[in-house]
Amino acid sequence: MEPLRSIPFGVVVALVVATGHPQGQVCSPPSFERSDYPLTGGSRTLRLGEMDGDGDLDIAVVKYPGAAVLFNDGRGGFANSSTTPGAGIVAYGLALGHYNSSADARLDLALNSADVISPRVSLLLNQGAGTFSPPALYGVGGASGSGFQGIASGNLDGVGGDDLVAVIAGSNGDRAGSHPVAVLLNNGAGFAPYVWYPSGGFFPQAVAVGRLDADADLDLVVTNGMSNNVGILLNRGNGTFVSG
Repeated sequence: MEPLRSIPFGVVVALVVATGHPQGQVCSPPSFERSDYPLTGGSRTLRLGEMDGDGDLDIAVVKYPGAAVLFNDGRGGFANSSTTPGAGIVAYGLALGHYNSSADARLDLALNSADVISPRVSLLLNQGAGTFSPPALYGVGGASGSGFQGIASGNLDGVGGDDLVAVIAGSNGDRAGSHPVAVLLNNGAGFAPYVWYPSGGFFPQAVAVGRLDADADLDLVVTNGMSNNVGILLNRGNGTFVSG
């Protein structure tokens, strides 16, 4: 295996591809081939998704500032998008989803803004050809000093495009502050105003969407950093939630 290399000035997305062995042979563990893709600015998180309609998984990365999209050429090679989605936005995370009203197969971007004065979501619609719309901003509430943490997406109300959920830590982690889960339902032309739900603890850090009970609706699970617990919010079937 090629030794790790130090690449200065910026951040590198490293792609590691497994090299298999013929079936039935007893061999040493798989080896890997690594490729590096330099990015300007510091990276925070990434997601995989099909973003250009060719059926291959692409890479979306939150960097500092904005985001970067690396498009898969179908052979494990990647090329940067022609623009920097969300240039100037300082974000900590992203959620991929189908947020617009069109029926295209391209995934859009939602970035959680790191603005502690006014936490918000920045929505960037995928316009094809490696380009994205200017950001549309949606507030998620939170007092000055609140920290915007995790973000996730899914069709929470069973209608139209994907919806968004974000978690917001109270002011400076204050246990007496508000520590909500903000849900933004997709109305086909953007997102309706947010609705808050309690996280079940203090200083929520991350949120995930999935089916947690016997019905087909997507529920929410939240990690709370300062109270050392997990909060469960069960979907009533229409994109509203009750503590589990």
